[in-house]
Amino acid sequence: MLTSFVHHRAARHEDLDQNGLDGSVASSFWFQGSDEWYDDAAGHGTHVAGTIAAVNNTIGVVGVAPEAELFAVKYFADDSGFAYSSSLVNSAYKCRDAGAKIITMSLGGPLPNPFEFLVFDKLLRENGILSFAAAGNGGGHRPSYPASYNGVISVAAVDRNKAHASFSQRHRRVDISAPGVDVLSLLPSGGCTECNVNGAASGYGTASGTSMATPHVAGVAALLWSFKPEATATEILRAIEDSAVDLGDVGRDDYYGHGLVNAKEALIHLNGGPLAEPAGGLGVASSVAIQRVPTTTSSSLENECDESEVPFGLTIKTDFYGEETSWELIDTLDPSNVVLSGADFEDSKTYEWHKCIPANCYTFVIKDSAEDGLCCDYGSGSYSVSFGGQEIAKSDGVFASRQAVSMGYCDTASANLPVVNVGGSSEPVQAVDATPTDPDATTDEDCVEIGLTFTTDTFPKENRFELVKLSAAGSSPEKIWDHSSFSESETYEYSTCQDPAGCYEFILWDSFGDGLCFRYGDGSFKLSYDGDIVEESDGSFGHKVQVELGSGC
Repeated sequence: MLTSFVHHRAARHEDLDQNGLDGSVASSFWFQGSDEWYDDAAGHGTHVAGTIAAVNNTIGVVGVAPEAELFAVKYFADDSGFAYSSSLVNSAYKCRDAGAKIITMSLGGPLPNPFEFLVFDKLLRENGILSFAAAGNGGGHRPSYPASYNGVISVAAVDRNKAHASFSQRHRRVDISAPGVDVLSLLPSGGCTECNVNGAASGYGTASGTSMATPHVAGVAALLWSFKPEATATEILRAIEDSAVDLGDVGRDDYYGHGLVNAKEALIHLNGGPLAEPAGGLGVASSVAIQRVPTTTSSSLENECDESEVPFGLTIKTDFYGEETSWELIDTLDPSNVVLSGADFEDSKTYEWHKCIPANCYTFVIKDSAEDGLCCDYGSGSYSVSFGGQEIAKSDGVFASRQAVSMGYCDTASANLPVVNVGGSSEPVQAVDATPTDPDATTDEDCVEIGLTFTTDTFPKENRFELVKLSAAGSSPEKIWDHSSFSESETYEYSTCQDPAGCYEFILWDSFGDGLCFRYGDGSFKLSYDGDIVEESDGSFGHKVQVELGSGC
């Protein structure tokens, strides 16, 4: 996987000569100054390169992705710490043209530039390039750029105790955290000062800063892409963020972002299940190939069950308070018989069960001790249940203290919920409708249906929408919908039946002004009137989108 870093320079080094930084023409490009790309007097670029990809050659240190190929772009002039936006943009284009899928930038400044914003957004959207940048070392709450652009992943720093580094800037654009205090990596030979590997001037040393944290995450991205080359940039980013170790406040916060990057868990997330672990354990810097293995499914388990048994499957994703959740599978004809159960879960984790059980009638019950389900303001929990190899119920976790689902070979007279048939069987199985319903919806035949499908991004608290019926001049509009307090990266469906002669206005707000665009999730919305799509958007709007609809407008 070709990883490009935009920096001062990177010295030739014994721990980099197998990663493309060997002096070949294809391995580098420079915009500024007269020195060669490998004349790194400051050591900053060399240190970054080592964190990403120092080779596993029994000497020195090992990078996060030791087999990654590097492409260096010399952005700063000689020993200068100053450069122009145009040079940064050109540097990014050079990385793209070289075939890089990852750009890492241990640099930044306090002022945004519209041209930079557009370029990095385009690199992500159109070229599938993940760009990482340092969150900044000012210690305050101001954002730093390019890290805070929509198309760039902002990386904060933590110390060896997983505590937020005091110098690391903290703000709502921070995406992820990584080690950034006293990080041991490469330095130009003769430039090592302390904490080196083989003595003074050995070419190894420590450094601190969000500049040191950023290449850790870029290295994990390279590791993931080498493991699954066909993955999209969004899949790689989601694997990194969703698997991060949650630190600080529950969920994403301004200090740690989504949490501390975790390479192994990110691999498992990207794989969709456990990994085949090589002998000696799974090390992120191991030269042993990691194999993807399929996860166990109900259908594969079906072949293993006895004739008198059927496969039962359950997947639960907990919210921010996993200890509140528990579940039971009860023999409906003998409620004292709890066949299976689960409790004591961790926060924001996914659990799976696949069991062969007797072909009886069952009631699945999921409980939440805080009476707020698995969703909404406390995380994006969910669950799905399968019986006989078929999915019976799927829920986004919207319930209070408990939710029950009946399934299996039951007496139809006992059913008190809508039923579905499994595998052509005449035996009914009760189903849970996971689609949120709108209290304003009606079924009046003399009305016209207005529908909305709304998918949030990763900052759902920024969003609110209304549907109002516009009245005659001087009269107040009649409010039909007014919704907020959504969960992260969830899809909601709404429907209401209204007067066909009316004029209606739909307004969707984003308080931050970046719409629902996919840099912060795959947000979108689709608005329909009488079955026809009136407005459909991938979320690329600013503070507000406003639509009038109806024959009376």
